[in-house]
Amino acid sequence: MTKPDKVATDPKPEMAKPEQKIEEPKIIYVGSGGTKGTWKKGTWKGWRKKFRKTKDFKQHEFVPKVSFIAPPQNVHIPITYFDPTVINDQFILADLMRVEIGNLGWVEKRGQDFFIKEIFVPGQEVHGSECKLTPGGQAELVTQEILTRPNGAEIFNSIRYWGHCHVHMGTFASGPDEDQMDEFVGDCYDHFIRCIFNKDGRMQVTLYLIEENLLIEDAPWEVLGKRQPIDPARREYWQQVIKDKIVIKEPEPVTVYPYYQTSSYGTDPAAVGFQQGTNLADKSGSFEDNTIYD
Repeated sequence: MTKPDKVATDPKPEMAKPEQKIEEPKIIYVGSGGTKGTWKKGTWKGWRKKFRKTKDFKQHEFVPKVSFIAPPQNVHIPITYFDPTVINDQFILADLMRVEIGNLGWVEKRGQDFFIKEIFVPGQEVHGSECKLTPGGQAELVTQEILTRPNGAEIFNSIRYWGHCHVHMGTFASGPDEDQMDEFVGDCYDHFIRCIFNKDGRMQVTLYLIEENLLIEDAPWEVLGKRQPIDPARREYWQQVIKDKIVIKEPEPVTVYPYYQTSSYGTDPAAVGFQQGTNLADKSGSFEDNTIYD
């Protein structure tokens, strides 16, 4: 007896799988100060602000600045001369401090050149990357130290110099430096001198010749007279001034990512004598500690 052929049957239908929801890829955004957000449907989660549209360009209040490509021919570039005592004082201040510190100076104009006769340190709050001279600190300096001298009025009317140390950073001007100079120049009618120096021996002078409407960067400077070795008594004097007048602000906490960090921290090398030159960059490659960039 033959077996009947198998009847062909439809295969058992498979159960339909539920449709998988494909999630949008998450794009993590890290903003200033370590603020994080997740991109989703046009919003930044965490910020809860809609993504801003690009705005059309508009004209702003222009403040043109003109510079020479090369020094003009047959034109005298003013030289800033430093009294030997002043240059030693600037060196001591650079050597003593691990943060920025500012000072004002008594300037005498000699023909087309300038002579820095004496410097003064007003009260101020400082930190690793900024020193802001406050009106109160300057007023106290004027009333208690300058106008009490017999020639105090002459000195007061000749404060045309602002110097400060960038520790181990380059001697280029920062944004706060430019803001500070805007205040000085705004209150001045003839000239003003800015000097930025550092522990690596570089000192850079910028001349604001207001009457001539000229700005001369990296202007030449010289020491007028023979420098003497650093006087220990003078060093003690400035140590006391710093103790009495300088308030060091704690740096604000920030989030530091690996690609911003250095592989190692160096030690604080002793300050070296100021040298004339053109080394604009900070070549020390060192940090003094984990909180203050120098």
